[in-house]
Amino acid sequence: MIRKMTLIALLLSGCSAIDHATTAMLERQNPLTADPAKYTVVIGLPPGLGLEQNGATIGLDAQFRDQAISEKYHLRQTGLSDGGIALAIKPEDVPKLRAMQAKVAAWEQESPADSTGSLTAMVSPCYTGLPVPENGKVSISIRTREGGPLMPLLRPYSAQKLVKRIETDAGAPLPRCGTSVER
Repeated sequence: MIRKMTLIALLLSGCSAIDHATTAMLERQNPLTADPAKYTVVIGLPPGLGLEQNGATIGLDAQFRDQAISEKYHLRQTGLSDGGIALAIKPEDVPKLRAMQAKVAAWEQESPADSTGSLTAMVSPCYTGLPVPENGKVSISIRTREGGPLMPLLRPYSAQKLVKRIETDAGAPLPRCGTSVER
């Protein structure tokens, strides 16, 4: 059944900084009925970190019997909001995501027991060239409807610990920001 919405922030699914109240609330929502044009993701980054070009995406994965689809939709900067970089799905991707929502909703209508899926949010940080302060924090919040509350997904988390974890997992240092969104 595609009623479960999973959001993954910076590949930190087991991290204690993940706001479990927000993830529980999001899991009760149906990503098939949410208007993707209304989603806002706010990334809080300290000096020294930015986002890679096209380094923020929302993905929708769905399975129905022996069929599976997986799509990613790029986010674009819409401004600064609540102390972070505000991002939204690129306008050209909104109709594609709505079409996928309709297809997956039809699968669920046909046979809820045979339908599964998830919605993910991913961001890829990069170095701006400035040092990352020892007390620098990274945070991620999401708003799923216009005028709705901005809900914390990743509570303020040590930027240095995050960078170390990402670099260890990747086996390589974070890339240097090129023409990325920087703060």
